[in-house]
Amino acid sequence: MISIARIQQLAAHAQPIHQEDLRGMDFSQVDLHGVTFHESDLRGAIFHNNQLAQTHFLRCQLEGSRWEQTHLDGVHFVNSVLTESQWQHAEMIRGTLTQCDFREAVFETVPITKSMWTECALSQVKWNQVTVDSTGFLSCTFPKSQLKHCHFRNILWIRTDFTQLEMEDCQFDTGLLAESNFAGMSLRNGKLARCTLQGSDFTETDLRGADLTQSNFSQCHLDRTQFAGAKLRSSLFLETEIHNCDFQKCDLQRSNFQKASVVDSTFAQADFEKSWLAHMVCENSDFSHTSMQRSDFSHAQLNHCDFSHSHLQWARFHLTQDPHTRWRGANRRGSFGTDKKLAKAQQRILQREIV
Repeated sequence: MISIARIQQLAAHAQPIHQEDLRGMDFSQVDLHGVTFHESDLRGAIFHNNQLAQTHFLRCQLEGSRWEQTHLDGVHFVNSVLTESQWQHAEMIRGTLTQCDFREAVFETVPITKSMWTECALSQVKWNQVTVDSTGFLSCTFPKSQLKHCHFRNILWIRTDFTQLEMEDCQFDTGLLAESNFAGMSLRNGKLARCTLQGSDFTETDLRGADLTQSNFSQCHLDRTQFAGAKLRSSLFLETEIHNCDFQKCDLQRSNFQKASVVDSTFAQADFEKSWLAHMVCENSDFSHTSMQRSDFSHAQLNHCDFSHSHLQWARFHLTQDPHTRWRGANRRGSFGTDKKLAKAQQRILQREIV
């Protein structure tokens, strides 16, 4: 077995540690700056309380390795196996992890910053009190992983099946999580604020009381989704399919539902002040007792809907169609109907486009 002194000597001459048997070796407080381990056996190796910078692990076996209280800056793991590795109180900055196997690893109280995880196997991994910032997960798999009390900020995490994860008290603040699957999950009272969720599936997802401020649900599939009491101020629902959903008592101020399709849903007692609902197609839905002052319903189709006792002062209803819609007790003081001059101008533009 090669000695630590020999490893440091090779590293000083920029020579990789190639195909060495280093099982169970203790690298605690050993200077491994710039060291490259290539196809080496590091099963059970200990990196406790170390400072690793620009260290490379290429095609290495690191099963059961221990990284407690280790600071990793610019460390690269490529095609390496780190199953059952331990990362309590470690810290990772500017890391690159590509095609690595982390099955059954444990990350506890670990800040991960400016790192990129690509095509990694993360099944049955335990994440507890992990803070992830400015980091991406691309084409990684997470079946049966557990996330508890974790905070994700500025995250790139797309095309992910989140239903495979067990999440408890996790918060997402600013991130790209588009084209993902959240169907059937409970994220009640959680946080997905300022997140782009475009094209994702939220069928039967429980988002009651969640903070979803400024998030983008455009082109998402929302079927039997529960939003009651959620914070959705300045959120986007452009061209979103909304079926049998519950938005009761939601804060939807300045939200945008343009060209959304809404069927059999309830928004009773929600706050829609200064929202955009232009070109929305809505059928058999409940908007009773809502606050919709200064909202724009231009070109909307409101079929068999209920706006009873809603507040619609200074709302805009340009070319709005409302067959069989109920307005009993609604306050429409100062609201605007169809602007005939604008309607004629829009018709002329449409005719030119057809020609």
